[in-house]
Amino acid sequence: MKLEGNTGGAILIAISGLFITVESVLVRLVATEASNGQVVLFRAVMQLVLVLGFVIATRRWSDMQSNRPLLVGIRGAASLTSWWFYYASLAALELALASTLSFTTQLFVVAFAGLILGETVTGRRRAATLVGFVGIVMATGVGTVRYDPAVLLGIASAVIGAFTVFLNRGLTRTETTVSITLAIGLVGTLGAIPMAIADWRPMSWSTIALLTLAGVFGTIVNVLITEGYRRGEVSAMAPIPYLKIVWMILAGYLIFAEMPTIWTVAGAALVVGAGFALTWSEHRKEQAAS
Repeated sequence: MKLEGNTGGAILIAISGLFITVESVLVRLVATEASNGQVVLFRAVMQLVLVLGFVIATRRWSDMQSNRPLLVGIRGAASLTSWWFYYASLAALELALASTLSFTTQLFVVAFAGLILGETVTGRRRAATLVGFVGIVMATGVGTVRYDPAVLLGIASAVIGAFTVFLNRGLTRTETTVSITLAIGLVGTLGAIPMAIADWRPMSWSTIALLTLAGVFGTIVNVLITEGYRRGEVSAMAPIPYLKIVWMILAGYLIFAEMPTIWTVAGAALVVGAGFALTWSEHRKEQAAS
């Protein structure tokens, strides 16, 4: 199956949600042994190494060239900052809550996609995003938990995450996925080194292995998201990442013994329904236009 258009983009972003969950679980497992700076450093270094390895293996040297190096550099700095806030929230909050806060990125995306990118944000897309948000509230009971200042970390990551989505959409018109992901890895590594040094902790070999694996999954996620938004419209893709809540609920139950309530299950079902309804609608529209 050829993954093109909004349908193809939605599939790639849905898969990225599964990989994000794996990465998040790995980071949570080492949260007490590695500092946030070390987590970010491993994430950035692995992306740099994997992208360079791909270029060397395929000899696609021209893909490394950038037509807009300043904007690509800004994209790398935005990713570095978003990573730092997200991993910090992941260590301080429950897995489900940290994940839920990350979903607010999609609300910013839909709200500003028309203004910034000039895309047509249909009522159906707005409705699907709203339904997804309601499902998240139901699934996690955000409004019923005691306020924790660490919540601000997750919100900050989400706001910057929305900024990276818009940058992705603009950059993919002139830049290759290799040049974008390489810049993120390079800028991220340079920026994370002082963070890691400032709070360095001795790590066991098992911790190093888990952080390395988390970096691999995180890099794959970055590629999937970049390619997903290359193929589809930002506002059309907005509800799809909500599917990640399903993977997070399963991970919380199977790995961290977090038993989901009936409201969690109902909310997750609402989120999945909204995401698949929009994907199916976009698929039928593309078929009718072809």
